[in-house]
Amino acid sequence: MNQPVYLERAPRPSLARVVACVWSYARADGPDAVQQVVPDGCPELIVHLGPPHAERGADDVWSPQPTPLLAGQLTRPLHLRSRGAGRIVAVRFKPFGARRFAGQPMRPLTDRRVALAALHGAAAADALRTAVEAAADPLEAVQDYVEARLAAAPPLAAEDAVARAVERLLDEAGVATSAQLTAASGLPPRQLQRQFLDIIGVSPRTLRGVVRVRRVTDAVREGAVDLAEAALAAGYFDQAQMGRDFRRFVGAAPAAFLRGDPGLALSLALSETYKPTPHEGR
Repeated sequence: MNQPVYLERAPRPSLARVVACVWSYARADGPDAVQQVVPDGCPELIVHLGPPHAERGADDVWSPQPTPLLAGQLTRPLHLRSRGAGRIVAVRFKPFGARRFAGQPMRPLTDRRVALAALHGAAAADALRTAVEAAADPLEAVQDYVEARLAAAPPLAAEDAVARAVERLLDEAGVATSAQLTAASGLPPRQLQRQFLDIIGVSPRTLRGVVRVRRVTDAVREGAVDLAEAALAAGYFDQAQMGRDFRRFVGAAPAAFLRGDPGLALSLALSETYKPTPHEGR
């Protein structure tokens, strides 16, 4: 059985302000086991080439995802299952990067995967899929689309302020306090909260929890066996507090999650683009 292939690339320089990376995922085999995708703080534009993945709803009913789609912030695990051989081409935005691309507040998109046709119109969505399918380099084609949409989008007055707060949060690996984020943004606390919900889709506290969980996940992946030490480094007072965040965002203990079979979920979990500087050529 062929192993799936995950490839990650830094965005072109003109998109680096709002895009963390572009990536593709290909599998040559048939349907696989259920994959659990966990929050990473980054909304994504997803183009399925081949049968789109199915996702499990709250009623345990499996439904095919739309394609192309914009995935908002996750605050809980998402369960996916491939429906056959195919490829995914995607843009992973920085936490604050998708608001102008979406053309609407991000809060209503949280924990949702929305058809791009509903946001940009059917003609634009069809044109994107056609361009990606026909391109010699699909990762360039999907960036062409994002760049054109951003060029036509009006500026957001608070985007830079929110970006500064997010960058401080990432620089501190999730340990930054609310007061530090407020200071970095230059906005009053309540206004920062409102702008996070509008531009990112979640509160500063929720995004901080996601980043802290990812920091602990990194420690486990890199061979740390003392979870108490990993929790302390991520700003947790004790393992119980860390456990609550893992149950919320991951749905499992760190070691159990990372023992998962190779697949899309594990590839995304091992990505480090939630950190300040994305890694090229993964």
